[in-house]
Amino acid sequence: MRNTYLFFTKRCILRMGMILVCSILMQIASGQVYMIQSKEGYTNIRSAANAQSTVKAKLKNNTVVLLDEATEDPIHGNWIKILYYVNRPFTFLKPEKDMNLQSGFLHKSQLVNIEDLPSPEAGEFTMSYTIAPFHKADYNLSYIDGSTTALETVNGNVYYAADCGLPKTAVKSATAVINGHKVIIPEQYLFGILHAENALTIKKYNKVYIAYQTIGDGACGNHLVWIFEGKNLVQRFIGWAY
Repeated sequence: MRNTYLFFTKRCILRMGMILVCSILMQIASGQVYMIQSKEGYTNIRSAANAQSTVKAKLKNNTVVLLDEATEDPIHGNWIKILYYVNRPFTFLKPEKDMNLQSGFLHKSQLVNIEDLPSPEAGEFTMSYTIAPFHKADYNLSYIDGSTTALETVNGNVYYAADCGLPKTAVKSATAVINGHKVIIPEQYLFGILHAENALTIKKYNKVYIAYQTIGDGACGNHLVWIFEGKNLVQRFIGWAY
């Protein structure tokens, strides 16, 4: 998890007598990808770490958000600083214009750590990609600042590993199966994540199914999360926190 885990580890060592504080900090630091869950069906994202501050956005349940690792201390008592998108359930972005996530605060009771969720029963939900060698001639490619390797878009879609050169392989198709019902992922959802591999972690929350992974390495790394409700894909989150 880049430097966040190390930061929180050092902080806990320095505050050994405060066992409860360290426990909370390590719990938050151990999993960066979260999902909104509130009994009201949505939660308010605020401008500061208190209930009196301005509401910046309202995010509905099952919306994926990130712990703000770019902030030295995202923990403010019972409030957490997060990163999120507004009205972009499938993360279709325009190069340079709206690539940044928004930041704000919410109460920690409104978050579910995706890593802590249970896995579904065998045969209940699966998701996988069909992967083939990458060939430039198969796509309409644009590059950053005249580069011949730093991809900006693939077939008009932002490519989420621009600084890491051309992919060696390409996701050609993606399929989820929910209790025997096949869901074919639209091709447009794959162009920006050609470099993804079949390394998905599968989770479940009530009737929501989640497939997530990290695509790319280091500065090129992104969190990719697929959210299915009922028999439908309702969210494709791609984001980073640096």
